[in-house]
Amino acid sequence: MNKFRGKIWRNLKELGTIKGQKYDCGKKGNDVEHVKLNLPDEHSCLDIKPLLSICRNLAVPQAAELLCREMQQLADLLTECQQGYQKAEYCLTRQKLEEIEAFSKLIGLPVLERVARDVQNCIEVYDPVALSGTMSRLLRMGEQSLTAIWDLQDRMH
Repeated sequence: MNKFRGKIWRNLKELGTIKGQKYDCGKKGNDVEHVKLNLPDEHSCLDIKPLLSICRNLAVPQAAELLCREMQQLADLLTECQQGYQKAEYCLTRQKLEEIEAFSKLIGLPVLERVARDVQNCIEVYDPVALSGTMSRLLRMGEQSLTAIWDLQDRMH
């Protein structure tokens, strides 16, 4: 047990420092000043072909306006999905996830489409821990997808 406790304490030393105290395994109630946080780095992977086929016959201003509407629709769907999840209204959440999945397929966001499907699977099997993690991932991917579309719109000007 002491060997295990020592390993945890050494790992804690690498993550942060303890306010003005030595790293004594016997002391309890020490406050950690800072902790290194590693967030996953995953990219949204925008497939530009579906958007180009939609915008091909439009002039630049109309294409830019269309992209703005698409971004607004995606942002609204993500917001409504998050609100349904926070209220534990899983029927509403599933409905919004299905819309996100279809919308993502239409405009070329395969990663967001897959993550929306993963969240639906977590709701089906009622795994609250996995649901929390995949919902967070969905929101991260949604934000990155919006940024990717925004960047595409900037390149059109």
